[in-house]
Amino acid sequence: MFWPQTRELDLKDVLSHPLGPIPSALAEGDGSLQKTDKAKLTKNVTDAVPVVESFSGKSACVIDGMSIVQKLDGN
Repeated sequence: MFWPQTRELDLKDVLSHPLGPIPSALAEGDGSLQKTDKAKLTKNVTDAVPVVESFSGKSACVIDGMSIVQKLDGN
């Protein structure tokens, strides 16, 4: 005797998960990881922020810690 196989699926729940092994924000169309370019990020950030002579109010400083570590002398 044949019994049809059925499942109760909520499509909203199913489609809320990535469809591939890597999230689409981190992958190219072929599934390979996107290449990142720190220089492009720096340019985009610095282009969007105006240069000021004095600070009034809250401010922030972004430091690339790995570049500092790489510049350290091993001794």
